[in-house]
Amino acid sequence: MQRNVGTIDLVIRSMIGIGTLTYLAKDNVFAQGSAPGILIAIYLIATAILMYCPLYQFLGFSTSGPLDRSV
Repeated sequence: MQRNVGTIDLVIRSMIGIGTLTYLAKDNVFAQGSAPGILIAIYLIATAILMYCPLYQFLGFSTSGPLDRSV
C-alpha cells in the first residue's frame, strides 16, 4: 500500500468522519437506518489513519507528495 492521502486530505477526512459519527451518535443512540452514514464515517476515518484510499488508487489519483507551485 503506497500512501496516497495527503495531510490536508487527512485532516478533512478525519473531521468529516468524526463529525458524522458524533452527529449520528447524539443522545447515545444510533437511529435506525443510520448504518450507511456510520459506514461512510468509518471508511473516512480508516483511510485517514492508514493514509491510503483504495478509490484514489483505482482512479490513479493522489493528494500526497510535493506540490508544484511553479505556475
